[in-house]
Amino acid sequence: MKIKFKKGFMIALVCGLLMTGLVATSLAISDGIQLTVPEKTNMDEQAAVPPVVPTLVSPGESDWEEMSPAILAQKSTLAYLPEKYEGNAKTMVNLIETKPTFPSDQIAYAILTEVKYESEENCTLVTLSQASPAACEAKAIYGNTTVSLENGETAFMKGDLKGAYPHSIALIRGDKIITIATTASKDELIKMAGEVFQTSN
Repeated sequence: MKIKFKKGFMIALVCGLLMTGLVATSLAISDGIQLTVPEKTNMDEQAAVPPVVPTLVSPGESDWEEMSPAILAQKSTLAYLPEKYEGNAKTMVNLIETKPTFPSDQIAYAILTEVKYESEENCTLVTLSQASPAACEAKAIYGNTTVSLENGETAFMKGDLKGAYPHSIALIRGDKIITIATTASKDELIKMAGEVFQTSN
């Protein structure tokens, strides 16, 4: 009887943990940002429609400077691709915002940094943004399609976009969003997303 109780308890515990994992997966809850998996949005027609986050890239001209080890050593948070993506590309960085402030009830996003890789073949922009406290709780949608990356992370892709970058992908880390927007193929974009670095100085 005692052994059966232990087995039953362990089974119940494992089931509970699995159910918790499934709930977390359906809401894609991270440490900071709570979001809605795009494939789940039509499950309940009576539920409030969650906000859709636009592709987080800065508008207009940016104050670019050449990427260098000194830039990486600065006390700023930065998202960027491995050295192999530099290749023959011109790599530029733009440090936009260091400590954004938000009204407590406003759903807003601040772009912190941008890194641009520009070659004859493709142009890719990697931005790192921070969500406001209200945006973290909004359970917003960050892409049209959920993508599982080789590094184990989940990302959210938008494709066939108008403008300079036809494809983008978003990764959620704490209260930060990494956006990779590119003219390269979707397959190449997914590969980039699985290899992107983030500093947190």
